[in-house]
Amino acid sequence: MIFDHRNRKSDRLPSTSENKPHYLTFYLLILSFQLLVYLSRIVNVCYSCHRVCSTAARTHVLLQEFQSQEMEDSASKELNIFCTQMESRSFEFSAAGFFVVDLKLLHSILGSLFTYLVILIQFQTP
Repeated sequence: MIFDHRNRKSDRLPSTSENKPHYLTFYLLILSFQLLVYLSRIVNVCYSCHRVCSTAARTHVLLQEFQSQEMEDSASKELNIFCTQMESRSFEFSAAGFFVVDLKLLHSILGSLFTYLVILIQFQTP
């Protein structure tokens, strides 16, 4: 008689219906981790764009204060040219012109996320 180890009940794997909660828990854990990674990337991009824009605005104010000090003629002309360029340009980052990327975008994303979450929770409760 040939010993067939596949037929022993103690060595069999449990059926997939018994493992389903474990797979679902693992899937939800991976999904929440991915969501956290993507949200952290969005927060990083929005905050970086906000910091660059606020630093550019602060630089313009500092240049105007520096312009009031006495200096050489050539340096004064260069500073005037740079100040007029700073005044004429708006510093903001946009996604292909569709929307501006700053902290307001982050507020909009989080507001939409929580709104959809509330709607989903309302549909699941009887």
